[in-house]
Amino acid sequence: MSKRQHQHQPLIRITAVTALILSTLIYCGCVYPDYDGDVDKLEEQQSVWQYLQVYSIFHNRLPKTAGSMTPYDMFRAINDSLGGGRYTEYIDDRPGGGVMFDPNTKFDDPIEFTPSTVYIRIPEFSDTALWVFNRSLRMLSKYPNIIIDVRSNGGGLLNVTDAILGELLPNNTPYINYSYRKYNSSKLKGEDAKEVSRTTTNPTLRNKKIAVLMNHWSASASEILAAGLKDAAGAYLIGDSSYGKGIGQIIITRGGGRKRISITFLEISGLTERTGRYHKRGIWPDPVPDEIKSYVDTHIPSVNQRMLIQIIVEGAIEDILKKNPDADESYLQEYREELTEEYEKWFREPYYAVKQLEQGFAFPDDGGDGEEGEDADDNNGGGKMSKQRIAAAIENAKGIDKIAMRIHSAKTTWRPMGAVIIDEKDLPEIQLSDD
Repeated sequence: MSKRQHQHQPLIRITAVTALILSTLIYCGCVYPDYDGDVDKLEEQQSVWQYLQVYSIFHNRLPKTAGSMTPYDMFRAINDSLGGGRYTEYIDDRPGGGVMFDPNTKFDDPIEFTPSTVYIRIPEFSDTALWVFNRSLRMLSKYPNIIIDVRSNGGGLLNVTDAILGELLPNNTPYINYSYRKYNSSKLKGEDAKEVSRTTTNPTLRNKKIAVLMNHWSASASEILAAGLKDAAGAYLIGDSSYGKGIGQIIITRGGGRKRISITFLEISGLTERTGRYHKRGIWPDPVPDEIKSYVDTHIPSVNQRMLIQIIVEGAIEDILKKNPDADESYLQEYREELTEEYEKWFREPYYAVKQLEQGFAFPDDGGDGEEGEDADDNNGGGKMSKQRIAAAIENAKGIDKIAMRIHSAKTTWRPMGAVIIDEKDLPEIQLSDD
């Protein structure tokens, strides 16, 4: 997957938390002694120091005064590392210049999985993702069940996640816990605050049964979506445990040619013990009942899927041999088997989801004419389902194969991010106390 870093895009909507944050940012001229640099560096030292003192949830890792510390010294002292990289730093110093989203990301329209279930893939939480989701609302509203795929979605803009949750949960529904830093104007210093974030819109997608597909590379904003839907809507979480990024950043875009700054200002946790404090631990999926796994595993992947998997896997083996013609055959065979098994798992997971969501789902060779189909609730799974009906539904869902393969083939050398982006020119000048 392409590296995910931050892009200076305007916010569409900011939650109550981020609205408070906007008023907390600082840019003032308190002078700290002993900085061994020129005037420009001195001014930059002061600016970065004060942003960190007010905003960073790790501000206590800094000494009482800046002394001769450079901004880079401060970032190293904060050291909010996760997965080998720091999150408080000059974002422009990241490879690619701090671009948050891959311009080549492909967005897909929703796909009818069965007559009762629709599938939608959200590859990232960008402004484009929100536009595609909003464009899809009419189609999504036609189905009682929705599968949301955030596998390998490393996150993005927090306001986009908030907006999507606002279409899935009733107005004023709590869905996540935030602990964050804000500015106290009377005490002239930063302080800790807590808030339960709630939806603020009337949803288009009311009373839906939801399943969320996730994996280890589902991170940050994806984890907020999964935790929120699990706690507030009883969604099924299917796949692997998530990445475990329970912190959020503010990206400050700055004028005068100065570097943008990323600061960790937010700690995130689920509302219940089930999701809880998932930072560095991840959110665990729900267990798939053995009978569902056994049923789906005997049908998926199909013959066509197996052919596609074989082509991709053998292509991967050829790439290895080009770089190392003498590669050990036993290693290649082991890699071939592991990769094949992993691809097959990716194809099965949407079917695990649909079997959880609708009791009446059956593959064409069962015809929906057995006991399972007869006992199903018409409103929950379509009741008795004919071979023709199921075959047509699976044919409509064939695009999921290509989506799953593209997701799984993506690189995973990226840095997940959940952020609010604010331009410094919109910030008030707030004086800090010297205490």
